[in-house]
Amino acid sequence: MYLYHYYESTGLPFANLSDLSVNEANAVLNKIKKDKPNSQHAQRHEKYVEYRRNCESILRSRFIEKGGVIKKNNPYYMTIEHSPWLSTWFENSAFIKIPIEEFDIKTLSFTYGDSMPTFSQAIVNKKEYHNQLYTYDEILKIIDKYGLPQNWNDDGKYGYERYIEVHIWNDFPINKYITDVNGFFQIRQNI
Repeated sequence: MYLYHYYESTGLPFANLSDLSVNEANAVLNKIKKDKPNSQHAQRHEKYVEYRRNCESILRSRFIEKGGVIKKNNPYYMTIEHSPWLSTWFENSAFIKIPIEEFDIKTLSFTYGDSMPTFSQAIVNKKEYHNQLYTYDEILKIIDKYGLPQNWNDDGKYGYERYIEVHIWNDFPINKYITDVNGFFQIRQNI
């Protein structure tokens, strides 16, 4: 099994707006709206940063309740296997693919679908995986039952579930794939 991270090839992989102040995060979103108006991220609403932080608070507290190990305050985001739809979010899409065996699975949490709609009170969904956070062993059972969403709902016809979102609560092995050189992150090649 591989985990994928998608990003703008001219930008930083594994960047998380929640690592910035609210004002800085909103400034980044406004810059994306100006510079990359056709990207999915340019479509974010004005309260996105507030909603994102609230969602991450839910992810964090639920993961701790399940005995998950938190080694960083805000997670890195990936998907289980390739998501054709998510790869179209960027004008110049790139990805990093990492085998799941490289991760400490005690530092991984999962949602069946994007975490924002999964925990949104505005979305009514009676499926068992709505409003749920999973550990590695738990998500394997959900995959056995429903399959990968990108295989049956990549176009979103049947709801928000288009991929399985992975939350990495640890810098390792992410730091093995990117390196900070004079303040600029670069993807490590030949890993």
